[in-house]
Amino acid sequence: MKSKHVRFMFSVVLALWALALSAQTHWTVNDNFANHMTIYYELMVGDDVVTPEDRTTYEVVALINDDCRGRGEFITVDGHTYGQMMVFGDADDEGKQLTFMVYDKANKEEKRIYGVNILYANDGIVGYPSQPQAFDVNFNYLPGDANNDGKVSSADVVAVVKYILSDGATTINEAAADLSGDGKISSADVVAIVRLILNNE
Repeated sequence: MKSKHVRFMFSVVLALWALALSAQTHWTVNDNFANHMTIYYELMVGDDVVTPEDRTTYEVVALINDDCRGRGEFITVDGHTYGQMMVFGDADDEGKQLTFMVYDKANKEEKRIYGVNILYANDGIVGYPSQPQAFDVNFNYLPGDANNDGKVSSADVVAVVKYILSDGATTINEAAADLSGDGKISSADVVAIVRLILNNE
């Protein structure tokens, strides 16, 4: 009888610990602004939607100039779950590019969410609960494979150079191209891809 009681208490403590772990935050949001915009999103890993069981594993935030301005939370209405994020800012932030980051609590890994082009707008709304913006965690890619053809070659160097010269107007896999890991695509990444090719020959 006592062993059943001990096992029950241990299960309760373990469940409370897991709940506390999922509630911990990696980033602190700077919400000292009079205005905000709202973003409705769906968290993806490649083509797969993150399951309800795994949503608490990820913390998603928006940054303006490396300043954390919003943290997402998941909301369920009539059986439909979507992510909602309030991003704080003011008139000086109008039109600035938002950078989205995700923290994988299970692996203690911080990653940028690529392929999302959203500019801050006071009182703006991006997406809807029924049609959320896709945020692809995109952990599955070949480093250096900027053109997504399954290999790293001179074609990737050309793709990245075109991307840089066009100020991001051309399409590449930004996550794969950002070999320097600094969150932007630059000549340093071109050099890194060339080195990767030379080392694999």
